[in-house]
Amino acid sequence: MESHGWVYRVSTVGAVAVAGAVIGWVISLDVDWSAAASNRECQQVPGICIGTAPVVGVVFGVAFTVWVCWVVVAVAGIRPLLLTVPAAVMLVIVAIDVFLRAVHDSRLHPAWAFSLVLALALVLLDMVTIGLRQLARNAF
Repeated sequence: MESHGWVYRVSTVGAVAVAGAVIGWVISLDVDWSAAASNRECQQVPGICIGTAPVVGVVFGVAFTVWVCWVVVAVAGIRPLLLTVPAAVMLVIVAIDVFLRAVHDSRLHPAWAFSLVLALALVLLDMVTIGLRQLARNAF
């Protein structure tokens, strides 16, 4: 029974890492698309122009991130969902901020590096919840 638990934990941690990498890749593509679309929208506009593409990109990015975080956290059994899903979304937001500050650019590139950062952030959340669950089991 113990080996089954170990295999399950490794597979869920792997699934969380893959989900983090997918979120990172999609958000990186979303930022590139919205920036390019905004530039196309504003080519003929004199003065300050933002366009609708950044708004669409942010809405898509947030909705995609929340949805994937909810699915992955639920499937991986990182409970309670009312705490862990917002924590996962906040980790994604913090990872975006940290990555943008580290690369000193307005883009999430290289995309593989950003994907790796998000994968590690979500695996960290999974590991913390595993540790907290073990502590709670041992305490009672």
